[in-house]
Amino acid sequence: MRRLCAAAIDGALGMTISAGIVFACAVTYGVQGLYYGIGASALTWWLYSSWAEASQGQATLGARLCLLRVIDSNGGRASFWQTASRQAVRVALGAAPVFALLTGPRELPLALAALLPLSFLFALHNERRQTLADLLGRVVVVPC
Repeated sequence: MRRLCAAAIDGALGMTISAGIVFACAVTYGVQGLYYGIGASALTWWLYSSWAEASQGQATLGARLCLLRVIDSNGGRASFWQTASRQAVRVALGAAPVFALLTGPRELPLALAALLPLSFLFALHNERRQTLADLLGRVVVVPC
């Protein structure tokens, strides 16, 4: 439940920042700016989350507020590359439906939108409650 709360807080923060980036790019570059803005906001979120989870605090703002932190699979501090790979999977799964909606057939976004929630089902079927992104990044989310 704490992970869901942290994700909601981080999601609200991320959406607010992303909306500002997308708006600024759209105003500056027109319709093409929407694509620039989505890419820039995904890159910004990836860098922020990766840095925050690899930092001394080992957590994003949402995770800190919900008393969670990210560690490597051996119990130590996760490296930037571990958290970066974790976040790359999360950003890709979250951004894929948006790009598909803007560029592809209408059925594709629904199929891609199902991937993100399905990746969280991995957490229900392993002892350490790791999502697909956690497993690929070789990290574990634990209480503080």
